[in-house]
Formats: sequence, C-alpha cells, structure tokens
Amino acid sequence: MPNGTLSWSNLTVIENRSSISSSDSSTESTTANFTIAFPDVDWLALQSIYGWAALQYTVWARGSFYIHADECTGVVISAAPTLEVWVDEQHSFGGDLYGFRKAGLVRRLSPGEHTLELRLARDVRAMGGVGAPEIRVELGLEMPKTPIALVKGSVIIADVIGTGGLASPHASFAVRNNGGSWITISSIKSHGVSLCNQTRFRHTS
Repeated sequence: MPNGTLSWSNLTVIENRSSISSSDSSTESTTANFTIAFPDVDWLALQSIYGWAALQYTVWARGSFYIHADECTGVVISAAPTLEVWVDEQHSFGGDLYGFRKAGLVRRLSPGEHTLELRLARDVRAMGGVGAPEIRVELGLEMPKTPIALVKGSVIIADVIGTGGLASPHASFAVRNNGGSWITISSIKSHGVSLCNQTRFRHTS
C-alpha cells in the first residue's frame, strides 16, 4: 500500500448457481467471479524503478461457503489464478495459476459452513503488463453426485492426417475421483474407433 501497511478489505461477489442433470450424472455448482485491484498504488512509479517485477505480487483472499447436504459429500474446488488453497485450515499446494482448470481440488466436507483461503498470484507473463495489474479471480464449487467424472475439455487426440485417419492411435483424458475411496482403472474402451481395450472402474477400499 502507499504508506507501507497491509490490511484486509471486504469484497462482495455475486454467485451464479446451476444444476446439471443427465441420465448418468447430476452436478450442483456455484461460481463467483471478482477482481482484486489496488487503485491507490502508483504502479507507473514502481515500474519505472523496478521494471516488470513491480507488477507481480501475491495476495490472500479469505471467505466462507455453506454445504447444504445431509451427510459428508465430495466438493470440487476450482480457483484461478491460485498458488495455494486452504480449506478449514487444511493446506493444499498446486493451485491453478494459469487457469487451465484441468484438476480441481476434491475435498470430502461435512454439512455446514467452511472457511476457504486462497493465495492468489499476479503474473506478468500470464496476465500481461499493460494497464492496471489486477487479478481477475474465477472461483467455482461443484458437488458431483457420481463417484467418478471425466473432466470436461480434457480429451486430447492426435490431428487428422490426409488419409482421413488419426496421426496417432493414442489419446489422453483426465478422470477425477469424486468419492472417498480409491478407484482402479483396469482398462479402456473407445466407442466407434478401436484405440484400446474395454474400460472398467472398480472401487477399492
């Protein structure tokens, strides 16, 4: 801050709730987007002395959320751009600094109120060096009803070559364990194109 002191400030966010149901899955989710900025800081003066490094910083955001359920349930937490996530004083490294949203944090939480703390980062290489160095935070909470889920947008396959086929027989995708026990993936089966063998998922305790 301009006088060299740090303090907490209050920020109100607007959440968007949704519920998605299909024949084999059901998910309740809520999202909240907000921006962290420091308009009182003379960023141009700092940049003239320290260069691009003056526009990079980390901050903490603290809030709470409420689980409306009858029993302990899995909650998928996604937050970008984050370095660390704390849920009820339990620490998790490996946030989503660049907003790829490939691997959300899954926690088994009991009904009631929970505290969420995020260590956010402002990176010039990812967010640019033009304009005010703000952090636009995208926070999401999901309560999936199925024990496993294919992460949306995670499927990667090879390009199609001139003959109409794929350049490689290999593909990749992310599967998320939403349950409270280990899941063993024993084999994989594709529909329409024979890439691998049959897929079966088995819970192991």
